[in-house]
Amino acid sequence: MNILRGSRVKKSSKKANRFTSSIEFDAPIARHVIKINMAHVLSLLRSGEVGREIAAPCLGFFLRLPEVMRLDKEAEDIHHMIEQEAIRKIGIEKAGQINLGKSRNDQVVTAIRMEARERLLQLSEALISVQKSLELASKKSGDLVIPGYTHLQHAQPVTLSFHLQSYFDGFERDFSRLTEAYSRLNLSPMGAAALAGTSVPVNRRYVASLLAFDGLVKNAMDAVSSRDFAVELVSCAEMIMIGMSRLAEEIILWSSSEFGFVEVSDLHAATSSIMPQKKNPVVAEMIRAKCGSVLGHLSATCSILKALPNSYNLDLQEVTPHLWSALSDTAASAELMAEMLSSMLFSEDSINSA
Repeated sequence: MNILRGSRVKKSSKKANRFTSSIEFDAPIARHVIKINMAHVLSLLRSGEVGREIAAPCLGFFLRLPEVMRLDKEAEDIHHMIEQEAIRKIGIEKAGQINLGKSRNDQVVTAIRMEARERLLQLSEALISVQKSLELASKKSGDLVIPGYTHLQHAQPVTLSFHLQSYFDGFERDFSRLTEAYSRLNLSPMGAAALAGTSVPVNRRYVASLLAFDGLVKNAMDAVSSRDFAVELVSCAEMIMIGMSRLAEEIILWSSSEFGFVEVSDLHAATSSIMPQKKNPVVAEMIRAKCGSVLGHLSATCSILKALPNSYNLDLQEVTPHLWSALSDTAASAELMAEMLSSMLFSEDSINSA
């Protein structure tokens, strides 16, 4: 029974509950939800809204929760699951104070921002590794003179390092976009409650500092209903993927018999089941394909958001898995691109012949 939510809805359909539940993709934010609850309880304690007799068992409950939890598939979401577990462990009188002055609306978007900033940093590191691998390739083989192409026709001779530098500079702009996106992402929505703030004395800046945010999303309605940060991050991811897809396409072309400029490492290739003499650049092909997948996530995210009235609507829930998938696909693509670039061998004979 949903004790904390009252009895406005007398009976609900299990099928409908499963359809609207986000529990299947809430795992990435579970540990952040725990931290948010702890910060909120500390704020309530600091303001005197709850005493130590309430705060201590609540904080103890959260400290005992594992960061990786087994998710209850029957729960509405991770927030509901933790609430019900708190009631079972410390009782309704104490657990009932945890949500004083906060809503799932401000809590979920705060948790999403916390997870997203970690993934953004991981993606930034992966992008730097691609740049380092481009530098390494330039140092090893950069003096080779290769054909420069326009319209995929021989145009002017250029050095390999000049060619690779063009990708390096594009990724540098991508890194700059990620840095700027981080500054807009790392703002706390906590204290916005459902949509218009709360009369409970919650110190928003104190909570933000505990959760390592740089500032606040000032307007409460904007805080809970905006997902432009998700659009921006997926857009940044797609721009990175466009650059990596183009680079992957050149690796695929260059590794063909017609070009023969490079040989991809065995670690990043596969053979054919019926033609074992072939060496297929499958990692480069998959990176090229992932660019289309990330573009699909961007299109889906924009389509979900385009006609939503203020403020919170459950439609926003559908944005989150697209955000996670886009960032994960891009980071994985960057990591493998870095490995592939650093282990590729350039054929001086084929390049000189061309």
